[in-house]
Amino acid sequence: MTRAAGFASADNPTLKRWRRWVAHPSAAREDRIVVLEGAHLIDAWHGATVAPWRDTRGQVVEALVEQSAWRDGRLAGVADALGDAIELPDALFSRVSATTGSNAAVLFVTRPAATGPQADRSTAVASTAVGPAFELWLDGVQDPGNVGTIIRTAAAFAATRVVLGAGCADPWSPKCLRAGMGGQFHVPVVEHDDLAALIRAFDGDAVGLDASATEAVDRVDTERAVAWVLGSEGQGLGPDVRAALRRRAVIAMPGRSESLNVAAAAAIVCHMTASSRVRR
Repeated sequence: MTRAAGFASADNPTLKRWRRWVAHPSAAREDRIVVLEGAHLIDAWHGATVAPWRDTRGQVVEALVEQSAWRDGRLAGVADALGDAIELPDALFSRVSATTGSNAAVLFVTRPAATGPQADRSTAVASTAVGPAFELWLDGVQDPGNVGTIIRTAAAFAATRVVLGAGCADPWSPKCLRAGMGGQFHVPVVEHDDLAALIRAFDGDAVGLDASATEAVDRVDTERAVAWVLGSEGQGLGPDVRAALRRRAVIAMPGRSESLNVAAAAAIVCHMTASSRVRR
């Protein structure tokens, strides 16, 4: 059930804070808030299959619904996820979010704790119950659409983890969440500021995708633990990461295109890795 909030003015300081979180992703990040707009993302969060999202208790900071959408039953599909949400009159809800109709809901949840080299060691994946580690590590991938799409692809192909190195887009920003289509709640996403150290410590093959490499990606034994390392489209792999890698591989392109979008490259190695393990 929802409760009436009693907001009478757009100048209400709490309303302003919510509007600030929605309109300014940097403000939400600073306050350690993740903004989930619309029924699809809220439903994905509610059905999360990976930590730290699997247990939703204590994560919700506030839930908002547009009054008419709630009372007309257009948000019935996510009623359990919204819990004790605040009904906002339509005019005030529109001041916070542009979502409408069956999407007219916003959930503010606590952002996962940041991880660094020390914290990350405790969550390192050497193997899982379903097989050896299968990871994607991103180096300086700045476009949130690409990062979100890669996370979505990783979730679709049952990767064990996505690691975002220095210079990557915020995986919890609105653009990245939209591109991820809920993937952030179905594959572990780790932010780590030293990919080179992670490469050196990895118990498996850390393979950098590099257009100048001589080895083809299909020569990599994907039935053992593997981490695919992808750099930015403009700069490629950074010098520290490149120096740490013992292995680099290229996706053969018989056509005339000079290069692949990084998200497309990720999809190719994800499909290749998952397919080899299905056939095993």
